[in-house]
Amino acid sequence: MRRALVGLLTGVAFGVISQQIASAADMPVKAPPVVAAAYSWTGWYIGGNAGGVVGMTEPGLAIDDSLGRYFTFGPGSGVLTEYIAAVGGGHFRNNGFTGGGQIGRLEQSGSAVWGIEADFEYFNPKGSNSVTATLPSPAFALPGPTLVPFTVTNSVSGSWLSTVRARFGIARDNWLFYGTVGAAFARVSFSATYADATTAPPQVSASLRSNFSATQTMWGIAAGGGAEYAFGGNWSLRAEYLYVDLRHFTGSTVAFPTVGTVPTAAQCPPSAGAGFCSVFTYDVRLREHIGRIALNYKLY
Repeated sequence: MRRALVGLLTGVAFGVISQQIASAADMPVKAPPVVAAAYSWTGWYIGGNAGGVVGMTEPGLAIDDSLGRYFTFGPGSGVLTEYIAAVGGGHFRNNGFTGGGQIGRLEQSGSAVWGIEADFEYFNPKGSNSVTATLPSPAFALPGPTLVPFTVTNSVSGSWLSTVRARFGIARDNWLFYGTVGAAFARVSFSATYADATTAPPQVSASLRSNFSATQTMWGIAAGGGAEYAFGGNWSLRAEYLYVDLRHFTGSTVAFPTVGTVPTAAQCPPSAGAGFCSVFTYDVRLREHIGRIALNYKLY
């Protein structure tokens, strides 16, 4: 009887286990969690941007009167022209709006991202300054101590800016942290005037005037960095800083007395080594800080 009871219990246990195994086999298998694919920065993109520019204009004034070509400055003309150049060449601030569009391409390998971008912007860093000072004695061959006032006025403005830059950075999920460096080109207008109150004999009643105005394409470097966030599939938004150093804006003008024996332009070209004239030469430089927001769309 004991053997019969053991056999019965073994059969019941085996049946229960078999039923549980069959039930487990019929249960649906839970799918593994879906892992979102990492965002890829590889591809062409196009977009627009807007921001502000704050910077400094350096007129770079130099006055060539080394041969005494214009006797306005009288004795000690070298010291006087250096003083005028220092006053007239003082830097001054400029600021304005910038905005435009950009196009570029990025490549990504692992977390490393690199590429190239070109942009074209409206760019108007406007600024001006006017300084009045006096020429120190002995400025002129006049009786008694003579302090002659003079005024220099400089102004700058722009019309467009274009940069071509390499981009390189590190991707973290949908974020891209990057640096950028390349070439910059800008169309800039600069004007400057000089006027003093009187001159040395024989033109005591005259005053000296210099006027310069030109528009040129400057070039230099652009460097900076930023952070960009991708969203909505193909869109990305970024904040960017650029430092732009523009140079190579040069020009000369001849200063003439307002009355008296006025030399002709043929006597006083900027390259002349003789004649009664002083040559005012400008070598303008702009140092600009640009902050902007850009929205990009990845094409493919």
